[in-house]
Amino acid sequence: QKKIVAINLTNEEKFIIKILFGGEPPEGKFLKKINYDQFVKITSSHLIIPLIYSNLKQKKILNNIPKKLSGFLKYIYDENYKRNEILEIEITKISKIFKKEKKNHLFLKGSAILSRGLYKNKGSRMIGDIDLLVDLTEKEKIIKLLNENNFHSKYNYKFWKANVEPNFTNPNYLFAIDLHTKLFPNYYSELMKLNRSETTSKNLEVMSLEDEIKYSILNYQISDFGYLKCSYSYRKIYDVYLLSDGFRNLQSEMFEMKFYREFIWTMYLLGICDINPKNNLNFLFFKTRFYYKFNFRLYRQFDNLICKIIIFGGRFYFKFFEFLLNKDYRKFSLQKIKKKLNSIFFQEI
Repeated sequence: QKKIVAINLTNEEKFIIKILFGGEPPEGKFLKKINYDQFVKITSSHLIIPLIYSNLKQKKILNNIPKKLSGFLKYIYDENYKRNEILEIEITKISKIFKKEKKNHLFLKGSAILSRGLYKNKGSRMIGDIDLLVDLTEKEKIIKLLNENNFHSKYNYKFWKANVEPNFTNPNYLFAIDLHTKLFPNYYSELMKLNRSETTSKNLEVMSLEDEIKYSILNYQISDFGYLKCSYSYRKIYDVYLLSDGFRNLQSEMFEMKFYREFIWTMYLLGICDINPKNNLNFLFFKTRFYYKFNFRLYRQFDNLICKIIIFGGRFYFKFFEFLLNKDYRKFSLQKIKKKLNSIFFQEI
């Protein structure tokens, strides 16, 4: 069945979607229309350069793009492959630490998805840190366990009941640990209950495949503000594509919740999947906003500004009191501000 593109995509976006989600390999005439600088800018912002390289190679069309670009993509892929080899070693070590002390834990997000072996090439998925879910009631014991194994954070929240603790770094590890005590912030904490856990072939504890699909969508929509911003991430969509067997295992009940619904609507508007939504007022409003954000720069800038104000306002109360009353957080924040100012100053020079 032919997929329907409901908005006017640029050639670069069309190329990305063909590379990631199938269809006929792009022909020479089409490839000549690609602005490859813009192509790199988009793929870089979505953190999918290694994935693009891997899929281009798999489709045997690497030779059809500029040689310099092909070399650049290969370099990024090779570097990411090395990182992910280290990641596999480090998550195995961390898993052993927790299992030895009989601490319940689940690996989340990139680490969990990579450990499932869904990506054909381990260098394809870019991962920033190791996300780990633990019991809220055991938070202090877990932090103590991490400290005993030389994982430390620069500060701890004293007043802000965040669902993710400031990351824990270890000088002997490449990847930091993001410690989750809940899947989502308090306001959304009841949205999803885990049914069961699974053990991957690499002996790592992860949530069930069904839960992983739901969490991947909700995490982007809530924690990354995809729902608020009316935005999308090719990396996240590709995760869901693999987890749901090419979107075939997306459940119809997902249309009952706005976060799932709008994620699927986005894929439909991009022409990635052919799940045809009902033309009700909610969809028409979403489609209009998405269309204007996609096609009109001034509207996109205005919409993004409003979103930034909402996000800042939602966090200001908590961060303000942390800054006033938490010495470690204040020190960290001032160092961050100083570093930012120095970078601006030296850029101007």
